[in-house]
Amino acid sequence: MQRHLISIAAILLITGMAATAIYFPQINLLGFERGGDGPLGLRLGLDIQGGTHLVYQTEDENPSPGQMEGLIQNINRRIDKFGVSEPILQQMGERRLLIQLPGITNIEEAKGLIGATAELDFREVVVGEPTPALDEDGNLQYNDAGEVVMNDGTPEFVKATGIVNGSPVELTGALLLPDGAQVGRDETAGSFQVTLRFNGPGEEVLEQVTTRNIGRPLGIFVDNSPISTPNVRSAILAGQGGIIDGLGLNEARLLAIQLNSGALPLSIELVQEADINPMLGSLALEQGVRAALLGLGLVVLFLILYYRLAGLTAAVSLMIYTILVLATFKLIPVTLTLSGLAAFILSIGMAVDANVLIFERLKEEIKAGRSLRSAVDVGFDRAWPAIRDGNFSTIITCAILFWFAQRLGASFVMGFSVTLFFGVMISMLTAIIVTRTFLRTFTSTGLSKKTKLFHT
Repeated sequence: MQRHLISIAAILLITGMAATAIYFPQINLLGFERGGDGPLGLRLGLDIQGGTHLVYQTEDENPSPGQMEGLIQNINRRIDKFGVSEPILQQMGERRLLIQLPGITNIEEAKGLIGATAELDFREVVVGEPTPALDEDGNLQYNDAGEVVMNDGTPEFVKATGIVNGSPVELTGALLLPDGAQVGRDETAGSFQVTLRFNGPGEEVLEQVTTRNIGRPLGIFVDNSPISTPNVRSAILAGQGGIIDGLGLNEARLLAIQLNSGALPLSIELVQEADINPMLGSLALEQGVRAALLGLGLVVLFLILYYRLAGLTAAVSLMIYTILVLATFKLIPVTLTLSGLAAFILSIGMAVDANVLIFERLKEEIKAGRSLRSAVDVGFDRAWPAIRDGNFSTIITCAILFWFAQRLGASFVMGFSVTLFFGVMISMLTAIIVTRTFLRTFTSTGLSKKTKLFHT
């Protein structure tokens, strides 16, 4: 009896810890941070809270693992600096990336943030005839291809280059300091600007380039597209930095994020996009939770009426199972989607199925004349093979679904398979450990002689 009580105390302790993790929406313990904006601090998928769904593919058909890792890290830095809460960024197959941005409804802004390679470089006009074509404000003109247009229509420009330690160095974004691009406001013009701070070699090259281009335009390009063509009024000395002005707030913010994150190591193209409205998902979530609670209540009522005290034990086991699953979803964390909610409800059914198998075996052994203690042990031993085979076959199916979903970019199928996997694993453990522990505890009490309490 004492051994069973220790087991029950351990079960209740683990359940209490799991319930505590669920109760607090945000957890921060010794650097371990979990919690989300959803109910109980759960992380909600796009189909529930809305947002942007993007799938990119590298133009290189055979990127190396190192290149893909660098690409993921670069995009992740951009997303983090943009302030997106709980984004999802994962590789699918050899050359695809799945990106989900909860709460971001401006899909064009999201594509601009992620898809731009962000290669910054400065270009100067070739000295001599013909002279550059300037607009009425004295700025250099460009054609659609982003090239400097001369009076005779011939593109004449070169990348701005200086000499550092006896070697030519191009003035590009690679020479920026970490977080060297910052958003500021031009109070005179009423627009926004991006200030650029270069490292030592960058400052040397910038000073050389601006010194020889006083009175002439200097083109500032990002991804081969001109974004600013200021006339150089004076040399920019070391420590002064450069300025890209005449920008809107969002434009300046995105540009600063892209430049601070660095250029993408691979060129990527958008192959799938979706702007997901949260209204339908919120309604479906509410209805799904109601259906789950109603179904769970009816199942518990059936178990108690049909299996009596054993059914009550199963009901307690199901409550513990629900708490453990929700805590697992929060602590790993698992993103809960509508398909994941369906998988969770399905796993509840499988947990009930395991208990039904156990109780039917228990009933048969009691009717065969065994004592309650013997019936519990034999019933579990004979029910275990069916429970094991059924759950293991489901786990294998989850693994197959996850593999194909990851390769094909079916994020909702991935959510279903992951949620079902954890649900089945925990349901199997609660049925074998929790239910068995409670029933064995009953065998050490006076209830063991009242076998009618355990079956109809």
